[in-house]
Amino acid sequence: MSPESLFLDCMAGTSVLIIIVDGSTVPSNIPAAAVAHFPRQVDGSIACELRAAGGRALALWRHVVPDFEAWARHVGAASVRLCGRPGWERVFPGYRARPLIALVKDF
Repeated sequence: MSPESLFLDCMAGTSVLIIIVDGSTVPSNIPAAAVAHFPRQVDGSIACELRAAGGRALALWRHVVPDFEAWARHVGAASVRLCGRPGWERVFPGYRARPLIALVKDF
């Protein structure tokens, strides 16, 4: 997803920008930011899906994941989905790797 489409999703209210701060108001000191989306699942439940996340070293912001999960439950999500590189299942215990397939046709 492009930064522009993430921005437009947030402006439309279909996604939420999450900024992790360390107490500083200096933008260069922000450890991480993410965009969360809440799609409805086939079974009717809501999932909280991190569409984009990034920042400095994961060690600086990993501790907020339980707070993020609690917030997702509070706003009605039945599950949280993180999409990342192989090996993240070791970094985020309690999440299971689920095989996915992406079919793409370029024009």
